[in-house]
Amino acid sequence: MSEITISQVWAHEVLDARGLPTIEISIYLSNQAMIVSSISTDSANEKSNTDLMTTAPENGYVISPNINKLIDFINQTLGPAIVGQNPANQEQIDQLILTNVPKIKALGVGWVPQTTMAVSTAVCKAAASSYGWPVYYYLFRRYQLMPALKMPVSVYGMFNGGRLGNENIDFSEVSIIPARHVNFARGLQTAVTIFTNLRKILMSKGGGSATSSLGGLIPVLYKNTDTFDLLVEAIKASGLVIGRDLFFGIDVNAHELHSLGKYKVRDSAQALNSSALAAFLSKLHDSYGVYLMEDPFDTSDTNAWKQFNEEWGDKIRIVSDRLTNSQPEEIKKAIQQKMCNTFLIKPGQVAVITHLVQIAASVRQNNGQFIIAHREGETTDDVLADLAVGLGADFVKFGAPNRGERVAKYNRLLKIAPEVDQVNAEGAQQQATQ
Repeated sequence: MSEITISQVWAHEVLDARGLPTIEISIYLSNQAMIVSSISTDSANEKSNTDLMTTAPENGYVISPNINKLIDFINQTLGPAIVGQNPANQEQIDQLILTNVPKIKALGVGWVPQTTMAVSTAVCKAAASSYGWPVYYYLFRRYQLMPALKMPVSVYGMFNGGRLGNENIDFSEVSIIPARHVNFARGLQTAVTIFTNLRKILMSKGGGSATSSLGGLIPVLYKNTDTFDLLVEAIKASGLVIGRDLFFGIDVNAHELHSLGKYKVRDSAQALNSSALAAFLSKLHDSYGVYLMEDPFDTSDTNAWKQFNEEWGDKIRIVSDRLTNSQPEEIKKAIQQKMCNTFLIKPGQVAVITHLVQIAASVRQNNGQFIIAHREGETTDDVLADLAVGLGADFVKFGAPNRGERVAKYNRLLKIAPEVDQVNAEGAQQQATQ
């Protein structure tokens, strides 16, 4: 069989889940196969889709000239640079992609890692296709980051707050996390059941059932702890037991609560210093069994991170998002300084697949755990599910089991789960016969 190569790379504009413009990239292979990858974005930490749009004065229509600049660059420069390459040469192609980073920066429109990762991911998908394998299995076989495949535990968003929820609560997200002994299908069913019951309870109390761009519920509540009380009610109505069947998680997103060295949370009449916030978070664990806490302190509050991790790091998952922003050097620094034990990794913040693999390997080598996470401006591309399984992620964070672009990832995991069981069973059988 002749070597399969990349014949064409083509980018064009599509809309993300918020109706904002983003980019979809298609790779055509010499065997007539076509692979599609899209760019997901997050307006919280970077130049957003709306920054890339303007209103055309002659007709009042919203247009996106800066996105068109990126599309033209991919179609005229970056794409042709990798045409003729075997997609299985990921490292070589990634280097070609990285050499174009200065040119992308020179465009002055942002979206540098999003653009390079979208092309790199499409190449990875193409390589998997050329072998006739799903992406997760290709990554597992290619990089061998773990001895056997495993399904990540899903962190299902139930409530959204802060900027994502019109300031209805302080925390960006309050989640449920199925226990590790619960298989994926059962865990998803649990999340759907609780989410459904939660909506019914809120409607009965006049709280409404509006949702955010991440799919979580955004009722107006008086305190952050109200979310846990509502969840406890919904969980009891589902016939489940907290601490046995599932646990709670929170994205504190303390950056948004931090001002002049203190934190403002609606559960306290006074602004809290770092020690007081740590005590408040500790009480949430003691009262509600909160198992996962993301961004519990501001990025500048390094001593608080260290002290909290020293006290709680062997009991719960202390997750870094903004502190490290999926960057290898920042993750290495956080590991060395023992600031947290779990890292949120958003592939769109990483330049290329090769770097993503290196980050996953580094976290694992240092006995850390990592979460593959979605972004606010997602599309229905479900490759995050494959990346999580193929790289051995401990958790995934794809939002509520509610919106199409979020559910697409959960549906992909639902399909992967029995395949993982089969692959592992076959591997165990082969070892037994050797």
